[in-house]
This record gives sequence, C-alpha cells and structure tokens, in this order.
Amino acid sequence: MKKTITLLLVLLTIVSAHSQNFFETIIPPIDGVFREAQHAAETEDHGYIVTCVAHDLGDTDMILSIGPDGQVRNSFVEQIQDKNPKYCTLFRHPDQDDTYVIIAVLSLGGHNCSDYTQNTMAFLRVDGNLNIISRNFLEFGDDWLKLGYRYGYNENWLPKFVMEDDGTLSMAAHCLKTDGWRYVFARLTLDGTIIQMKEDQTMIIGVDFMYDFFVRNKSNGSYGLIKYCQNELGGYYYYNVESDFTSNMVVKRLCGMELKRIPENVQIPDSTYYLGTNDIKISPTICCYNDSIMLMSHTSKVYDRKGHSWNCQFVTTIDDSLNVGDMIVWHKKNMSEMSPMTHSMSISDDAIYCGAILGMDKHSRKTTATINSTTIMLTKFDKDLHQIWSRYYEGNDMFYDLNSVMATDDGGCIMTGV
Repeated sequence: MKKTITLLLVLLTIVSAHSQNFFETIIPPIDGVFREAQHAAETEDHGYIVTCVAHDLGDTDMILSIGPDGQVRNSFVEQIQDKNPKYCTLFRHPDQDDTYVIIAVLSLGGHNCSDYTQNTMAFLRVDGNLNIISRNFLEFGDDWLKLGYRYGYNENWLPKFVMEDDGTLSMAAHCLKTDGWRYVFARLTLDGTIIQMKEDQTMIIGVDFMYDFFVRNKSNGSYGLIKYCQNELGGYYYYNVESDFTSNMVVKRLCGMELKRIPENVQIPDSTYYLGTNDIKISPTICCYNDSIMLMSHTSKVYDRKGHSWNCQFVTTIDDSLNVGDMIVWHKKNMSEMSPMTHSMSISDDAIYCGAILGMDKHSRKTTATINSTTIMLTKFDKDLHQIWSRYYEGNDMFYDLNSVMATDDGGCIMTGV
C-alpha cells in the first residue's frame, strides 16, 4: 500500500528573457506530525521565512528559515508559554533590518477542537536565522474562549492581519466569548498593543467560517472580508469593512455569481461563466488593484447551451459592488482545475501571479492506498491583465496542493503547500 507522506513544498520561479530558474524543497514529517507550508516572507538575502501549520491542535506548528538556494537553514518547533503556537501570519519588519514579525494564537488543549481554549496571542520578532529578538503577549481575558473557529483541518479559522503603511497591524478575527460568537476588528502595534478594537455580533449568520481579510481601498483605508456561512442559502459572502470598523456591510453572496456571458463563440457557443464551487475549502482570492477596483481570482464553472460544463481559471476586475469588468479565462483540457486553498493570486509592482491545481476535484487530505497525481499551474500576467505565460510543475506521480502564492522582490514568486 502506498503511503501518503506530508511534505513542505516551496517552489521559487524566476523568469528572465532567456531562462527560467526554480527550486523545489521537500521536508518530510518531523516527529510524525502532519504539517503544511502556509505563510512566507522574503528575507533580505532573498531567502524565506515559512510557517508550517500542524493539522492537530495538540501538535506544535513550525517555522523554517530557507536560503535562496532552497536549503533549510534553521527550524523552530517549540511550545510558547507551555501552549501550542498556531501561526497566523508573518511580515518583514518595516523599519528594522533582518527582522520579521510572526503572530501566533496560543492553543491549550488536546486534539479535539471542542476542548481547547485560545485567548492569548504571541507577537514574535526573529531574525533571518530564527533567533528570537523579542516576545510579547496579548491576553484577551477569561471570557474569551476561542480566537477562531476550526472545521477539521482548515487554517482559515485563524485571525487575519494586514500590515499598514504606518507600521501598525489591522486584524479581523471570528471569536467566541462566554456570551456567544462575534467578529472582532482591531488595530495593533507590532508588539501586540491594542490601539483600537470593535466587536460586531451583527455579522454572525448561522455557522460562520472567516476566510480572508484584505485591503479594499488604500486611499480610504477600507477592507474586504470573505466568509462562509452555513444557512438556508449557504456559501461565501463578501463584506465591506470601513477603516474605523464601525460599518460592516454584506455586499453579495459569491457562490454561483454570474461572471460573464458569451452569446456566441466558435469554441464555446452561448456559454456563461459562474463563480465556482460551494466547497467549504475553496474561497475566491480578492486583492486591491487600485483605488477604484479590485482583482478576483478563482475557479470558474462554464456552461454552454447544450448543458455541458467544465472548470477553468479566471482573473477579473471587480468594483466595490462586485460588478465584473475585464475578465481573463484560461483552460487546460480534460483536467479538473482548482484554485489553491487560500491565496491563489499575488500582485507585485509589475506583474500578477495566479496559481491553480490541475487534476484534483477538491482539496482533500485523506490517506488512501492510491495517490492521485496533480499538477501545479502558475500563470503570470502584466499589470494590464495580458497573459505572459503559464508554467506547469509536476513529476513522480506526486500529489501537490497549493496553499499560497506570493510575488517576491527579485521578480519571481514563491508557492507553498503540501
């Protein structure tokens, strides 16, 4: 029987006029703990700091330092205050050289997600070799029971952070207190001191899962939030969140949203594109493009007039009301296509990178006798949404899945996953 092994996949692509360079680093399980690479930050020497989330709350997350050549320089796998850190995100420090801010929720409890308490965050500063520079803690109090909601393995239960231009952090979290669930928005210093905090219980609809929190408009400092609701309609919803957190308004239900109609086309006659699946593990990625529009990337379902359907990847411009503008679609025949589990798109000063997984119907982590071979597809666009290239990474009948795609300072990008 084949064994499904966990691995850390870090793939760096650097494109020049004449060549393409990349490395792939695979890390086997340490102490038998199942982990996946999630967040990444580029170091000053073009290496990386990478967080790796453990699937069970009873296990400890890991941080890796990886050199520009893909070799692991150091690792950090330790409890903090006798609790298991669950790393939410990491940033390069805006003012201090070779310093990186890593934020973790500290989990107390066993492997059963209903038996844990989380009311403390750790704010770590480390250097490029993971030496600890400082540790600060934010304790929310005994009436806070859970900083996030966990549904099986899904890293989206963690709080989300945005690094602001002034060096502060903005946070959105889905939290349980003794009097019930609510959304919590806060502005904090890099050491975890609260500058402003607001709780909102009006956003709770049935059972909620928060998926993303991001800058919507840089000029007015507003945000967007995506969450999944299990109610009579169900599916993903997009919210506008104002800069002072005083107005949080649902804009649209995303699942099944019509993207584009093509009355007649030689290849796809009378076809209609809809935003993809209702699967709880597959959320669209939305990023700020400029002060008037955003970009959205995801898997799309296409239906023609004969009732045939297939998957494709798309990137499209959208406004605050989620009206669709320019839309780019690309296909790979006879293979399922799926966006990564979390962030499938990253925007740099001169390029847009979009990732996808080919040959997979849903993001599954079940150990089976047969390993389904999958392919990573990475596509690069210029800032005018012209497709520059698509590259495909595969081999050895391996199961690949992506968790994030991030553009890097050296003109390439890094993809993390399992």
